[in-house]
Amino acid sequence: MLYSRQIVNQNSDKKPHFETMPNNAFEHSQKAIKAYEDTKQMPSGMSTGDLQPEGVAILYGMGALTAQRLQKHQLAHQYATKVMENQSTPSSQELFATTLVNIGKVDEAIVAINKAVEAQPNNKDLLQLRDEISKKAIKP
Repeated sequence: MLYSRQIVNQNSDKKPHFETMPNNAFEHSQKAIKAYEDTKQMPSGMSTGDLQPEGVAILYGMGALTAQRLQKHQLAHQYATKVMENQSTPSSQELFATTLVNIGKVDEAIVAINKAVEAQPNNKDLLQLRDEISKKAIKP
């Protein structure tokens, strides 16, 4: 599972192009997450089953991505944390790291992206993201 990333430039006056797009993906992911969480509250005898950890990670991953694109950074981080609780992979570490950067936790983001790079040391995208995050740590 690959995640696109978006690190927000806090000093930019430009609005991301996707702010003008409909919020349908975000709304749909919110409905799906709510349905899943509501189902988790039911007694197990009333449920038809549960998602496997990979399915839970995909569900929250889509929520994190859509929230991040709408610059709802705290919500994106909350969902990325749920992704990590269910499936810690280099891709989920990448998503988690970008949400950490976007809420101002650059040092924690470096730890997260380094775990992803350890697992995939030749992944150019992860190496580039690590460089981007490291630059944010150096800036005052």
